[in-house]
Parts: sequence; structure tokens; C-alpha cells
Amino acid sequence: MTERLRVLIVDDEPLARKLVRLLLEADPEVVVAGECSGVDGVAEVARALPDILFLDVQMPEVDGFDLLERLGAEQTPVVVFVTAYDRYAVRAFEVHAVDYLLKPLDNSRFAEALAARRPGPARAAVARWTMAWRPSCTTVRATPGASWFGPTRRRWS
Repeated sequence: MTERLRVLIVDDEPLARKLVRLLLEADPEVVVAGECSGVDGVAEVARALPDILFLDVQMPEVDGFDLLERLGAEQTPVVVFVTAYDRYAVRAFEVHAVDYLLKPLDNSRFAEALAARRPGPARAAVARWTMAWRPSCTTVRATPGASWFGPTRRRWS
């Protein structure tokens, strides 16, 4: 059996943390290493040493971007933003998030985001694709029928 992925959930809403935890606990290859609000995020990352951080954007006192800044590049694990706001998507990818999930969470989309973070050939392929395409991303649309636009296909609305 492979080593289980350690995940930390950072969100100020207990109900949102519970939903993410329930989705994660359904996967036998994942262990929830902890959960907290943004203000406790730095200490919890140091304690839990997660492989993946499921991170909300809008939180009182310390928002998701503030938390990443306080952690610094060396301490920041892989980040998947989980938020109700689509307007922060571009900024999330600028700070090297690997995914951006909108609340309310869709089970299949959540499973897809988690599957892409697994070790092994599938993860390596996703990582290569992400690194090849992320710098050229010009628009991310997080609405029904969303599209990922690359350097040659742009639509301005």
C-alpha cells in the first residue's frame, strides 16, 4: 500500500470544513491531518506537515492569500483553493495553486481535483500539463460551462 496523502483543511466555516472532510474521508488513500481557520493556519501546517492544503480564500483576520504569504514558498504544500468566489481564480493560479474549486462543491469535480494530486504516473502527467499550460493561461471562467482559455483562444466578455 502506498503512503496516504496528508491533507489539511483551512476554512473559517465549520460546516464547510466538515463537508470537505467527509469528501476526503471517503478516499482510503487520504488522511485528514487537521483542520482549522486561517488564523491558526501557519501553526497547523507546521504541526500537520500536509501534502495538500484545501484552502478557503475569504476568512476573517487571515485570508487564504495572507496565509500563503506567511507560510512562504518553502513551507507551502500543494494548494487547492475551495471558495465561494470565482473572482480570485486568476490570483490563485498566480500563487501556484493547483486547482480552484467553487462552493457548493460538486462531488465528481472534487474527486477529479484530488485524483490529479496522487503520486505516480498520473500525477506526473498532470503536473507536466499544469506547468506547461499555467503560464499561458489568460482567462479562467468559473461558471457553468466554464472554459480554460490558452494563449491562442481568447474570448473577452
